[in-house]
Amino acid sequence: MATFSLTVTSGDVAATLTDYPAYVDLSEMPASFWSTVTNGGGDIRVYSDAGLSTELAREVVTCATATDTGEVHVKVPSLTTSTVLYITVDGASTEPASGATYGRNNVWTDYEVVYHGEMVSSVVIDSTGNYTATKYTGNTPTNPAGKVGDALSPNSAYWDTGMNPQTTIGTGDFTMQYWNNFSTDSARRVILGASRDGTFNDALQMLVYESAVGNQNTIGARAGTSGFVENRGTAANGTYKMSHATRAGTTLSQYIDGTSIYSASNSEWGVNLGGTVSPVFMLGALYTSGATVINAGSIDEIRVRGSILSANWITTEYNNQSDVAGFWTIAEASSFTPSPMLHLLQMM
Repeated sequence: MATFSLTVTSGDVAATLTDYPAYVDLSEMPASFWSTVTNGGGDIRVYSDAGLSTELAREVVTCATATDTGEVHVKVPSLTTSTVLYITVDGASTEPASGATYGRNNVWTDYEVVYHGEMVSSVVIDSTGNYTATKYTGNTPTNPAGKVGDALSPNSAYWDTGMNPQTTIGTGDFTMQYWNNFSTDSARRVILGASRDGTFNDALQMLVYESAVGNQNTIGARAGTSGFVENRGTAANGTYKMSHATRAGTTLSQYIDGTSIYSASNSEWGVNLGGTVSPVFMLGALYTSGATVINAGSIDEIRVRGSILSANWITTEYNNQSDVAGFWTIAEASSFTPSPMLHLLQMM
């Protein structure tokens, strides 16, 4: 078995964070990790202590021994400026069930939906286990390299998530987030949206909007029948940008690349969507609105949470995902595999 320590860079953690899903880019792991780990990473285990007595829930999104690349997320009970994680691999253990104590779903118990961008036959996997997104219409989407592992390049496709915001969010607090990388496009392109009547009104959405100004796309969020948080942050084409939008009551706030750029209140932003039609979140479009489709560029790490992420959390998350090599210092703690004879002696 080989053990590796991951020590956080203190300056990248803005505050102590509870149940933080930390991202680990496996391409940063040393050669001894790759000479031991099984393809697919089913034998990867993560602990919060050097004695390996406290195991943590983790999701291995990918682990490819042919290319020494992979993506792992670990639920850290308390992320501090001095956190150290311990990753072990033994080349033999198998992947725990997704609903097991230390399996995939338990990393994301605080989230409604998490789309890393992984697809199987155009179906987008939800790491919470709640809402697998099935292709509703459009061309065949692809999985290009993203900011965090793979991304979604919709290619004019969009997906039905099956998630009804009336029941999952209602009028309560929420956070919606994503990474985006778009080419020139002069129309609204919805990342994740739901609408009672299929228009931009009475809607809840994360979007990229109007790239007609220079060679840029603007990033925005919107809720309600009027009032917008749009045109608040710009992203050069071909560049990944991270966007968070939070709603607390009737206050909608936006962050770009971990920095607060806008916050305001409007009675329309407390909308529950209501109406006679039960809206469904569409990934890449508004509900019932086939004309509002992403058709250029890529999106990555789309998440919805039924609570407010703090500014410190958002800043830390940006630091973690934008510069993984700088966020962790990785070292081999041990690479000792007991012999069968020693194991027998230990049992006597």
